[in-house]
Amino acid sequence: MHCRQQPVEEEFFIVTADGWRLAILGRQAIGPPCGVVLAGHAMMANRRSLDRPRGNGLITTFVEAGFHTYALDVRGHGASGPKAEEGADWSYDDILWFDLPAAITFVHGRHPELPLAVVGHSLVGHVILGLLGQFPELPVIATVSLAANVWIRRLEPSPLRWLKKLLAIRLMNLARLPFGRFPTRYLGLGNEDEASSFVRQFQVLLEQGDWCSLDGGIDYMRNAHRVRRSILAVVGSGDRLLCHPTSSVLFHRRFQGSRIWHWTVGGGDFGLPWGYEPDHMQVVTDPRSRPVWHAIAHWLHQRFQEVGQEVEPGFFEAGDRPSWGIDVSRDTRQNQDAPRRT
Repeated sequence: MHCRQQPVEEEFFIVTADGWRLAILGRQAIGPPCGVVLAGHAMMANRRSLDRPRGNGLITTFVEAGFHTYALDVRGHGASGPKAEEGADWSYDDILWFDLPAAITFVHGRHPELPLAVVGHSLVGHVILGLLGQFPELPVIATVSLAANVWIRRLEPSPLRWLKKLLAIRLMNLARLPFGRFPTRYLGLGNEDEASSFVRQFQVLLEQGDWCSLDGGIDYMRNAHRVRRSILAVVGSGDRLLCHPTSSVLFHRRFQGSRIWHWTVGGGDFGLPWGYEPDHMQVVTDPRSRPVWHAIAHWLHQRFQEVGQEVEPGFFEAGDRPSWGIDVSRDTRQNQDAPRRT
Protein backbone atom coordinates (compact mmCIF):
# COMPACT_ATOMS: atom_id res chain seq x y z
CA MET A 1 0.00 0.00 0.00
CA HIS A 2 1.29 3.47 -0.90
CA CYS A 3 1.91 5.61 2.17
CA ARG A 4 1.55 9.35 1.69
CA GLN A 5 4.62 11.20 2.95
CA GLN A 6 3.84 13.74 5.66
CA PRO A 7 5.60 17.11 5.51
CA VAL A 8 7.75 18.38 8.37
CA GLU A 9 5.85 21.20 10.08
CA GLU A 10 7.04 23.97 12.40
CA GLU A 11 5.45 27.14 13.78
CA PHE A 12 7.47 30.35 13.93
CA PHE A 13 6.83 33.68 15.60
CA ILE A 14 8.30 36.88 14.21
CA VAL A 15 8.07 40.50 15.32
CA THR A 16 7.18 43.31 12.92
CA ALA A 17 8.89 46.71 12.82
CA ASP A 18 6.01 48.17 14.86
CA GLY A 19 6.26 45.41 17.48
CA TRP A 20 3.40 43.04 16.55
CA ARG A 21 4.03 39.31 17.06
CA LEU A 22 3.01 37.26 14.02
CA ALA A 23 2.61 33.49 13.68
CA ILE A 24 3.78 31.64 10.58
CA LEU A 25 3.30 27.91 9.99
CA GLY A 26 6.10 26.43 7.90
CA ARG A 27 6.02 23.11 6.05
CA GLN A 28 9.01 21.64 4.27
CA ALA A 29 8.71 20.59 0.65
CA ILE A 30 8.30 16.90 -0.02
CA GLY A 31 11.31 15.93 -2.09
CA PRO A 32 14.00 18.30 -3.40
CA PRO A 33 12.69 21.88 -3.04
CA CYS A 34 12.31 24.03 -6.14
CA GLY A 35 11.01 27.22 -4.53
CA VAL A 36 9.23 28.86 -1.62
CA VAL A 37 5.61 29.96 -1.22
CA LEU A 38 4.39 32.46 1.37
CA ALA A 39 0.60 32.16 1.63
CA GLY A 40 -1.83 34.60 3.25
CA HIS A 41 -5.53 34.51 3.99
CA ALA A 42 -8.66 36.61 3.48
CA MET A 43 -10.21 39.11 5.90
CA MET A 44 -12.45 37.57 8.59
CA ALA A 45 -10.40 34.36 8.23
CA ASN A 46 -7.03 32.94 9.26
CA ARG A 47 -4.39 30.62 7.90
CA ARG A 48 -6.51 27.51 8.57
CA SER A 49 -8.61 28.49 5.55
CA LEU A 50 -5.58 27.82 3.35
CA ASP A 51 -5.48 24.09 4.10
CA ARG A 52 -8.96 22.63 4.06
CA PRO A 53 -9.31 19.81 4.60
CA ARG A 54 -6.22 19.95 6.79
CA GLY A 55 -3.40 17.99 5.25
CA ASN A 56 -5.13 17.90 1.88
CA GLY A 57 -5.80 21.54 1.03
CA LEU A 58 -4.19 24.35 -0.94
CA ILE A 59 -0.90 24.71 0.94
CA THR A 60 -0.49 20.92 1.15
CA THR A 61 -0.75 20.90 -2.65
CA PHE A 62 2.19 23.31 -2.80
CA VAL A 63 4.24 21.24 -0.36
CA GLU A 64 3.66 18.09 -2.38
CA ALA A 65 4.61 19.97 -5.56
CA GLY A 66 8.06 20.71 -4.14
CA PHE A 67 7.68 24.11 -2.47
CA HIS A 68 8.66 25.02 1.07
CA THR A 69 5.40 26.63 2.15
CA TYR A 70 4.68 29.16 4.89
CA ALA A 71 1.16 30.15 5.95
CA LEU A 72 0.88 33.55 7.64
CA ASP A 73 -1.67 34.75 10.19
CA VAL A 74 -1.80 38.52 9.72
CA ARG A 75 -2.14 40.63 12.86
CA GLY A 76 -5.23 40.03 14.96
CA HIS A 77 -5.99 36.73 13.22
CA GLY A 78 -5.33 33.12 14.18
CA ALA A 79 -2.27 32.87 16.42
CA SER A 80 -1.15 36.46 15.72
CA GLY A 81 -2.83 38.12 18.67
CA PRO A 82 -3.95 40.23 20.36
CA LYS A 83 -7.39 40.05 18.75
CA ALA A 84 -9.92 42.76 18.01
CA GLU A 85 -12.21 41.40 20.73
CA GLU A 86 -9.34 41.94 23.16
CA GLY A 87 -9.25 45.62 22.30
CA ALA A 88 -6.55 45.51 19.62
CA ASP A 89 -6.80 47.86 16.65
CA TRP A 90 -5.03 47.90 13.30
CA SER A 91 -5.55 49.14 9.76
CA TYR A 92 -5.14 47.76 6.26
CA ASP A 93 -2.00 49.88 6.03
CA ASP A 94 -0.47 48.07 9.01
CA ILE A 95 -0.79 44.73 7.22
CA LEU A 96 0.75 46.20 4.07
CA TRP A 97 3.59 48.21 5.61
CA PHE A 98 4.52 45.90 8.48
CA ASP A 99 3.12 42.35 8.33
CA LEU A 100 3.92 41.36 4.75
CA PRO A 101 7.42 42.91 4.74
CA ALA A 102 8.30 41.11 7.99
CA ALA A 103 7.00 37.77 6.68
CA ILE A 104 8.79 38.13 3.34
CA THR A 105 12.07 39.04 5.05
CA PHE A 106 11.79 36.07 7.40
CA VAL A 107 10.90 33.49 4.74
CA HIS A 108 13.48 34.72 2.24
CA GLY A 109 16.09 34.74 4.98
CA ARG A 110 15.48 31.05 5.62
CA HIS A 111 15.83 30.11 1.95
CA PRO A 112 17.87 32.84 0.20
CA GLU A 113 18.94 30.43 -2.54
CA LEU A 114 15.36 29.62 -3.65
CA PRO A 115 12.85 31.76 -5.60
CA LEU A 116 9.93 33.10 -3.57
CA ALA A 117 6.29 33.62 -4.54
CA VAL A 118 3.47 35.11 -2.49
CA VAL A 119 0.04 33.49 -2.80
CA GLY A 120 -2.72 35.62 -1.32
CA HIS A 121 -6.42 34.92 -0.91
CA SER A 122 -8.53 38.07 -1.19
CA LEU A 123 -6.98 40.44 1.41
CA VAL A 124 -3.36 39.30 1.13
CA GLY A 125 -3.78 38.96 -2.64
CA HIS A 126 -4.18 42.71 -3.09
CA VAL A 127 -2.01 43.72 -0.11
CA ILE A 128 1.05 42.10 -1.71
CA LEU A 129 0.46 43.98 -4.97
CA GLY A 130 0.10 47.26 -3.09
CA LEU A 131 3.32 46.50 -1.21
CA LEU A 132 5.28 45.72 -4.38
CA GLY A 133 4.17 49.04 -5.81
CA GLN A 134 5.82 50.76 -2.85
CA PHE A 135 8.86 48.47 -2.69
CA PRO A 136 9.43 46.85 -6.09
CA GLU A 137 12.87 45.66 -4.98
CA LEU A 138 11.43 43.05 -2.58
CA PRO A 139 12.67 39.49 -3.31
CA VAL A 140 9.36 38.18 -4.67
CA ILE A 141 9.52 36.50 -8.08
CA ALA A 142 5.79 36.03 -8.67
CA THR A 143 2.42 36.49 -7.01
CA VAL A 144 -0.86 34.61 -7.13
CA SER A 145 -4.05 36.57 -6.41
CA LEU A 146 -6.93 34.30 -5.40
CA ALA A 147 -10.23 36.22 -5.60
CA ALA A 148 -8.46 39.54 -5.00
CA ASN A 149 -9.69 43.01 -5.94
CA VAL A 150 -10.41 46.30 -4.19
CA TRP A 151 -13.82 47.93 -3.88
CA ILE A 152 -13.60 51.29 -5.64
CA ARG A 153 -16.09 52.68 -8.13
CA ARG A 154 -13.95 52.61 -11.25
CA LEU A 155 -13.33 48.88 -10.82
CA GLU A 156 -17.04 48.03 -10.61
CA PRO A 157 -18.99 48.59 -13.86
CA SER A 158 -22.26 47.14 -12.54
CA PRO A 159 -24.49 49.73 -10.83
CA LEU A 160 -26.30 46.96 -8.94
CA ARG A 161 -23.13 45.35 -7.62
CA TRP A 162 -21.77 48.77 -6.67
CA LEU A 163 -24.94 49.53 -4.74
CA LYS A 164 -24.55 46.25 -2.86
CA LYS A 165 -20.92 47.06 -2.06
CA LEU A 166 -21.82 50.52 -0.82
CA LEU A 167 -24.50 49.04 1.41
CA ALA A 168 -22.18 46.32 2.73
CA ILE A 169 -19.41 48.76 3.68
CA ARG A 170 -21.80 51.18 5.34
CA LEU A 171 -23.47 48.42 7.31
CA MET A 172 -20.08 47.10 8.41
CA ASN A 173 -19.11 50.55 9.65
CA LEU A 174 -22.39 50.91 11.52
CA ALA A 175 -21.93 47.47 13.10
CA ARG A 176 -18.44 48.30 14.40
CA LEU A 177 -19.59 51.35 16.38
CA PRO A 178 -21.33 49.65 19.34
CA PHE A 179 -18.73 46.86 19.52
CA GLY A 180 -15.56 48.83 18.87
CA ARG A 181 -14.78 46.29 16.14
CA PHE A 182 -16.61 44.42 13.39
CA PRO A 183 -18.22 41.39 15.14
CA THR A 184 -17.65 38.81 12.41
CA ARG A 185 -18.21 35.79 14.63
CA TYR A 186 -21.32 37.19 16.30
CA LEU A 187 -22.86 37.79 12.86
CA GLY A 188 -21.81 34.36 11.58
CA LEU A 189 -19.74 35.81 8.71
CA GLY A 190 -16.37 34.24 9.49
CA ASN A 191 -13.89 33.12 12.13
CA GLU A 192 -12.13 36.38 12.97
CA ASP A 193 -13.46 39.75 14.13
CA GLU A 194 -11.97 42.75 12.33
CA ALA A 195 -10.51 45.86 13.95
CA SER A 196 -12.35 49.15 13.90
CA SER A 197 -9.68 51.03 11.91
CA PHE A 198 -9.43 48.19 9.40
CA VAL A 199 -13.16 48.41 8.62
CA ARG A 200 -13.12 52.23 8.64
CA GLN A 201 -10.44 52.21 5.95
CA PHE A 202 -12.86 50.60 3.49
CA GLN A 203 -15.20 53.51 4.08
CA VAL A 204 -12.29 55.83 3.24
CA LEU A 205 -11.82 53.99 -0.07
CA LEU A 206 -15.46 54.66 -0.91
CA GLU A 207 -15.18 58.34 0.01
CA GLN A 208 -11.85 58.93 -1.78
CA GLY A 209 -12.64 56.74 -4.77
CA ASP A 210 -9.09 55.40 -4.59
CA TRP A 211 -7.17 52.41 -3.24
CA CYS A 212 -5.58 54.56 -0.58
CA SER A 213 -4.20 54.69 2.94
CA LEU A 214 -6.38 55.36 5.97
CA ASP A 215 -5.40 59.03 6.04
CA GLY A 216 -5.92 59.32 2.28
CA GLY A 217 -2.32 60.39 1.77
CA ILE A 218 -1.06 57.36 -0.17
CA ASP A 219 -2.70 56.15 -3.39
CA TYR A 220 -1.57 52.56 -3.81
CA MET A 221 -2.98 52.39 -7.34
CA ARG A 222 -0.71 55.23 -8.44
CA ASN A 223 2.33 52.97 -8.09
CA ALA A 224 0.77 49.90 -9.72
CA HIS A 225 2.93 50.47 -12.80
CA ARG A 226 6.06 49.94 -10.67
CA VAL A 227 5.13 46.29 -10.08
CA ARG A 228 7.10 44.23 -12.61
CA ARG A 229 6.31 40.65 -11.79
CA SER A 230 4.59 37.58 -13.14
CA ILE A 231 1.10 37.69 -11.64
CA LEU A 232 -1.54 34.97 -11.74
CA ALA A 233 -5.08 36.07 -10.88
CA VAL A 234 -7.62 33.33 -10.17
CA VAL A 235 -11.30 33.96 -9.52
CA GLY A 236 -14.27 31.61 -9.27
CA SER A 237 -17.08 31.96 -11.79
CA GLY A 238 -19.49 31.75 -8.85
CA ASP A 239 -18.00 34.79 -7.09
CA ARG A 240 -20.99 37.07 -7.67
CA LEU A 241 -20.02 40.08 -5.54
CA LEU A 242 -16.90 39.95 -3.36
CA CYS A 243 -14.58 39.51 -6.34
CA HIS A 244 -16.63 39.34 -9.50
CA PRO A 245 -14.51 38.18 -12.48
CA THR A 246 -15.08 41.49 -14.28
CA SER A 247 -13.83 43.49 -11.29
CA SER A 248 -10.84 41.18 -10.96
CA VAL A 249 -9.88 41.80 -14.59
CA LEU A 250 -10.21 45.58 -14.22
CA PHE A 251 -8.11 45.54 -11.04
CA HIS A 252 -5.27 43.44 -12.42
CA ARG A 253 -5.12 45.34 -15.71
CA ARG A 254 -3.87 48.30 -13.67
CA PHE A 255 -0.53 46.54 -13.20
CA GLN A 256 0.67 47.44 -16.66
CA GLY A 257 4.34 46.73 -15.97
CA SER A 258 3.63 43.08 -15.13
CA ARG A 259 2.96 39.91 -17.06
CA ILE A 260 -0.47 38.82 -15.93
CA TRP A 261 -2.45 35.63 -16.39
CA HIS A 262 -6.16 35.81 -15.49
CA TRP A 263 -8.14 32.63 -14.94
CA THR A 264 -11.89 32.53 -14.31
CA VAL A 265 -12.49 28.98 -13.14
CA GLY A 266 -15.67 26.91 -13.03
CA GLY A 267 -18.25 25.08 -15.09
CA GLY A 268 -16.10 22.07 -15.93
CA ASP A 269 -13.09 24.16 -16.96
CA PHE A 270 -9.62 23.49 -15.52
CA GLY A 271 -10.69 19.93 -14.75
CA LEU A 272 -13.34 21.06 -12.25
CA PRO A 273 -16.58 19.06 -11.88
CA TRP A 274 -19.35 20.09 -14.25
CA GLY A 275 -21.82 22.37 -12.50
CA TYR A 276 -19.31 23.47 -9.88
CA GLU A 277 -18.99 27.27 -9.87
CA PRO A 278 -16.62 28.15 -6.99
CA ASP A 279 -17.45 31.24 -4.98
CA HIS A 280 -15.17 33.59 -3.08
CA MET A 281 -14.16 31.08 -0.41
CA GLN A 282 -14.60 27.83 -2.31
CA VAL A 283 -11.79 28.64 -4.74
CA VAL A 284 -9.47 28.18 -1.74
CA THR A 285 -11.36 25.98 0.72
CA ASP A 286 -13.37 23.47 -1.34
CA PRO A 287 -11.58 20.20 -2.25
CA ARG A 288 -13.39 20.28 -5.61
CA SER A 289 -11.04 23.16 -6.51
CA ARG A 290 -8.01 20.88 -6.24
CA PRO A 291 -7.41 20.72 -10.04
CA VAL A 292 -7.01 24.51 -9.98
CA TRP A 293 -4.57 24.26 -7.05
CA HIS A 294 -2.47 21.83 -9.08
CA ALA A 295 -2.62 24.20 -12.05
CA ILE A 296 -1.37 27.04 -9.84
CA ALA A 297 1.54 24.87 -8.67
CA HIS A 298 2.31 24.10 -12.31
CA TRP A 299 2.27 27.82 -13.15
CA LEU A 300 4.64 28.54 -10.26
CA HIS A 301 7.07 25.89 -11.48
CA GLN A 302 7.16 27.57 -14.88
CA ARG A 303 7.71 31.03 -13.45
CA PHE A 304 10.51 29.83 -11.18
CA GLN A 305 12.23 28.32 -14.22
CA GLU A 306 12.23 31.82 -15.74
CA VAL A 307 14.16 33.44 -12.87
CA GLY A 308 16.64 35.93 -14.26
CA GLN A 309 14.64 36.60 -17.41
CA GLU A 310 13.12 40.03 -17.97
CA VAL A 311 9.36 40.19 -17.41
CA GLU A 312 7.61 41.22 -20.62
CA PRO A 313 4.39 43.08 -19.76
CA GLY A 314 1.15 41.61 -21.06
CA PHE A 315 -2.31 40.43 -20.05
CA PHE A 316 -3.36 36.87 -20.83
CA GLU A 317 -6.84 35.49 -20.40
CA ALA A 318 -7.31 31.77 -19.82
CA GLY A 319 -7.52 30.62 -23.40
CA ASP A 320 -4.62 28.70 -24.88
CA ARG A 321 -3.20 26.48 -22.18
CA PRO A 322 -2.40 22.82 -21.52
CA SER A 323 -5.06 20.41 -20.33
CA TRP A 324 -5.37 21.25 -16.65
CA GLY A 325 -6.53 17.71 -15.95
CA ILE A 326 -2.87 16.66 -15.97
CA ASP A 327 -1.17 15.56 -12.80
CA VAL A 328 1.05 18.51 -11.90
CA SER A 329 3.56 16.43 -9.99
CA ARG A 330 7.31 16.53 -9.78
CA ASP A 331 7.77 14.54 -13.02
CA THR A 332 5.52 16.81 -15.14
CA ARG A 333 7.11 20.19 -14.41
CA GLN A 334 8.50 20.46 -17.93
CA ASN A 335 5.06 20.98 -19.52
CA GLN A 336 4.86 24.37 -21.22
CA ASP A 337 1.90 26.69 -21.43
CA ALA A 338 1.17 29.08 -24.29
CA PRO A 339 -0.91 31.96 -22.97
CA ARG A 340 -2.73 34.20 -25.40
CA ARG A 341 -2.28 37.96 -25.28
CA THR A 342 -5.54 39.93 -25.21
